[in-house]
Amino acid sequence: MASIPGSEAAGGGEAAAVILPPRLDAVARLLVEGKRNKEIAAALGLSHGTVKEYVAKIFERLGVRSRTEAAVKYLSRSGTS
Repeated sequence: MASIPGSEAAGGGEAAAVILPPRLDAVARLLVEGKRNKEIAAALGLSHGTVKEYVAKIFERLGVRSRTEAAVKYLSRSGTS
């Protein structure tokens, strides 16, 4: 069953099943570390615009609206505290 953003509140945590593709996962890991888009771009050899697009995709897939929410959801879905 596909995870629907925001359904975890009603469906008991379905967002935990979201798997990010390797490139989005790499961006998410740096986002969790508190890196800014410019820093993520430099670390991964991407343009600033590409990182902005990837961050937006991460927000969409995790069903969140902020970097803080994304970090919390990313860490909880990966089983890391």
